[in-house]
Amino acid sequence: MKWVLCIIVTGGLYAETCYKHKHFPSNQRFFWRQLQNANLTQYFDKILSADTIKRLKPAKEVYEMAARSFEVDVQEIRLVAAHAWDIAGALRAGCKAAFVARPGMVLDPLVEKPDVVGRDLKEVVDQILESAG
Repeated sequence: MKWVLCIIVTGGLYAETCYKHKHFPSNQRFFWRQLQNANLTQYFDKILSADTIKRLKPAKEVYEMAARSFEVDVQEIRLVAAHAWDIAGALRAGCKAAFVARPGMVLDPLVEKPDVVGRDLKEVVDQILESAG
């Protein structure tokens, strides 16, 4: 089984909120530089931008874009997130999902539950690897 890891960014919205409305010409380059600064680039295959399709998560088109980018079916994608709306969007699009239950973060009781839930990222990753055999 091949594992690929990517980040889906929402560009202007995130960058403007977090960095006092500075303009970044390419959010993908910006986030790649952030990964470089943290010495994490070796763990990621790609950074995808939801801006390229003019949709934001949790729209299904975002997850479909990720699947096309890696030439896999959307059912082969797993979103890992700490936000209930992200989890709901991924599951509705046909993806698998894993919820990181950070302090203060809860799943939406009205939405399907993901098959992986953990207190932190390590616990989530351990469960994903265990389920993969």
